[in-house]
Amino acid sequence: MVEMVLLPAFDEFVISYKDRKASASEDYQRHAISSNGIFRPVIVVNGQVIGIWKRTVKKDKILIQPIYFQSTDDGTKKMIVRAVKPLEVFFRNRLK
Repeated sequence: MVEMVLLPAFDEFVISYKDRKASASEDYQRHAISSNGIFRPVIVVNGQVIGIWKRTVKKDKILIQPIYFQSTDDGTKKMIVRAVKPLEVFFRNRLK
């Protein structure tokens, strides 16, 4: 069974450890954490950071865009798209 979660920026899963190699390779860490220490929202599959996600606000819409660090299989992408939908609804309801 594949476990997937979209975590917010500065989530404890990423920031709690000095050595983050168990959850993300050093290359991926550079994408998830900026050079000045800003932690981005991450996509975690089976305990591994595989990408980040961005929230974009447009007039009356909220769009969540996943950005993958590696090629990702279609099944995982579909699972992430399903997870994004309720998150978009959550943020959209905050616009009202």
